[in-house]
Amino acid sequence: MKFNRKKSYVGLEIISSELKLAVCENDIIKKIVLERIPNNLVDNDIVLDWNQLGSFIKETMKKHSITCKRVALVLPEEIAYVRRLLMPYMTIPQLKFNLPFEFHDFTGDEKDKYVYDYAVMDVLEEEENGTTTKKLDLLAVVIAKETIDNYIVMLKKAGLSLEIAAPEACAYQNIIKKYLEKTKPETAGDYAILDIRKGNANLRIFTNGKYESSREMEFNLQRVVDMIKEKFQVSNDVALQYLDEGKEEVVYSEEAMSVYSQISLEVMRIINFFLYNHPNNTLDTLYCCGMGGKIDPLRSMLEETVGLRVKELHELFDAQTEQEKMITVGAATVGITWN
Repeated sequence: MKFNRKKSYVGLEIISSELKLAVCENDIIKKIVLERIPNNLVDNDIVLDWNQLGSFIKETMKKHSITCKRVALVLPEEIAYVRRLLMPYMTIPQLKFNLPFEFHDFTGDEKDKYVYDYAVMDVLEEEENGTTTKKLDLLAVVIAKETIDNYIVMLKKAGLSLEIAAPEACAYQNIIKKYLEKTKPETAGDYAILDIRKGNANLRIFTNGKYESSREMEFNLQRVVDMIKEKFQVSNDVALQYLDEGKEEVVYSEEAMSVYSQISLEVMRIINFFLYNHPNNTLDTLYCCGMGGKIDPLRSMLEETVGLRVKELHELFDAQTEQEKMITVGAATVGITWN
């Protein structure tokens, strides 16, 4: 007799002010949880206190009755270096041997202190003088062993097991891959996903369904938070709450609209550069996620400035339930479980 074992993961993302959890069972979103992280535990997505953060994660899991122990972890791009590589076709042992040399400019002479991994995006064939050669199109990543070890120990203290760890870029690649598997279009097409969080903002572009580039942006919602703090004389936590709740006097304020304009202009410059370099592109929609993805006036200004349709990320999947629509605020946390 065969038993259908359910494949469940808790997607986990730790950003400066927020802990994001997504419970996914057989690739179906069961629950998404957002919790504010106490002060002085994380700064700029970098963990400052591993022990206290582990305790907070454990408390959050208990608070929301999450019993799954297998964790799929989103690694912030501040600590995990991602690169697209084109390498000669080779065996897995050969690839593992050669991969560290591709990151020498990042690791220097301390390659043994890092962990390397990769995903095969495609196998390309080139014909020259009657000879066909193969090449590997890879999405490769490197991260310090010490950092991974710290995550493993922290999660173990919280009663959890680290099963998957990959950068944000890989999580978003999983989202595009899942969409393509679901819709089966004639051509993969081009996509742009704008992640506008409380801290940094990042625009990722996918050509022919494959991750091409990620661009961290100078302007982000922290400037709106700072404006709220000054204008309403409130703490950082209260300012975040005002933004979360979409208070009209905040999100439609003159100061906030000025920040939206700066964000939109920066996005326009990045998109225009992509369009110039890819004249045959199929890019027609900008998908937004993170806190900024829920702000109506920001999406409207992006659409007006950038010249693309602007939608919340959940619209890519035609989400129906409120839980499914939560992928807009927990995108990477869901995508990392779709490994």
